[in-house]
Amino acid sequence: MVRAGPGGDALAVAGALVTGASSTIMQLAGTSASTVAFYRCLYALPFLLLLARRESKRPGRLSPRQAALGVGAGAFLAADLILWFDSIRGVGAGLATVLQDSQVMFVAAGGWLAFGTRPSPRLMRLLPVMLAGVWLVSGQVGGGSLRHVAIQGTLSGVASALAYAVFLLLIGRNADSRHQRNAAFMTLVTASTAVSAFVAGAATGTLRLVPTWPSAGWLILLAITTQVLGWLLIATALTRSTSAQASVALLLQPTAAVLLAWAFLSERPAPVQLGGVVIVVAAATVAVRSGPGPATVD
Repeated sequence: MVRAGPGGDALAVAGALVTGASSTIMQLAGTSASTVAFYRCLYALPFLLLLARRESKRPGRLSPRQAALGVGAGAFLAADLILWFDSIRGVGAGLATVLQDSQVMFVAAGGWLAFGTRPSPRLMRLLPVMLAGVWLVSGQVGGGSLRHVAIQGTLSGVASALAYAVFLLLIGRNADSRHQRNAAFMTLVTASTAVSAFVAGAATGTLRLVPTWPSAGWLILLAITTQVLGWLLIATALTRSTSAQASVALLLQPTAAVLLAWAFLSERPAPVQLGGVVIVVAAATVAVRSGPGPATVD
């Protein structure tokens, strides 16, 4: 049984802020979902392998159970990325973000039902506040866009949230290992995501095997920031916190995405969106504070 340790919440927040840059970088890359998913993982593998090699000097290795978790998590991450893009095409980036961030409810419910990890009362009280903030960040307030929601896009968004939640729960189960091998574990997850994205892209004819410059450069940057740094921070956080607690911190991702799009894509958020940013940041700060007594993963 692994108990939450100091620094887990801070690592989850840092990981959320780093991975929040992914949507901006993906837009700058200007290519398909399967291509982004495949190359962000392919380009990340050399860096992760170097980190895993350094990690291998410590005793212990990945168990067969951890290997199975890593392969499964990678497949669900690839599904999440591709479904999220499909949702964006169907309902737009704002509502797709709201739909994907319903992952926090799937994680809380899945962790409770499957693993007995009961969410804290503080987290449950703040969930509606944070989701309201995410809704404001999406820019859907006052636009009446919900009257024109495409069924397929909505279903893809919910499926994306479910895939993302399963991914988080699976990498969270790595936390109960006696020997922590986060770099090796994320290397396996990344390889599995790359293979899954390749298969999906090849099957649908959307994979570009040779991305042109500067698209390739943006994909390399995406690999280093999100797949290496961001997900290593989150994977480490999940060894020190519960999956539900970390998933709440990940609600900071759309906030970071809005601010980065403002800075680099000249997308100007409305005042109501900035209000949502403030709500999400404030609620997440309160939610991720460690309560009295250690939380357990198992």
